[in-house]
Amino acid sequence: MKGKPVAICRNTRCKPNRLCANCRAKYPDLAAFNNSTRGGRNNSGWTPRVVGTVDSTDEVVTFREGVGDNDGHTLIADGDKSATEFNSKHNHYGQKREGGGRVDQDRGHYTGPGH
Repeated sequence: MKGKPVAICRNTRCKPNRLCANCRAKYPDLAAFNNSTRGGRNNSGWTPRVVGTVDSTDEVVTFREGVGDNDGHTLIADGDKSATEFNSKHNHYGQKREGGGRVDQDRGHYTGPGH
């Protein structure tokens, strides 16, 4: 990414590191950059929310994988969750973001294999 646009749109809440829905659609590269690096503020972020299956089973899950400082950390929940529902109802697995070690935070939102 070679620099940030001076103005994205007339929406006062829309900024280069926090795009409105219209600008996310209009500038997908910048939106992906923001997802992976949180707008360049630090090297922590998450992949977009994905719905898939685990280990070739029919079990549907929603998950996000960590990037940068969150690499090796996964957020996961049973079923096809909306962004709002997933943000508040998911389990944490993998490397801790601070202090090393691993986290296995079972909040009751993922019950499948590997849990």
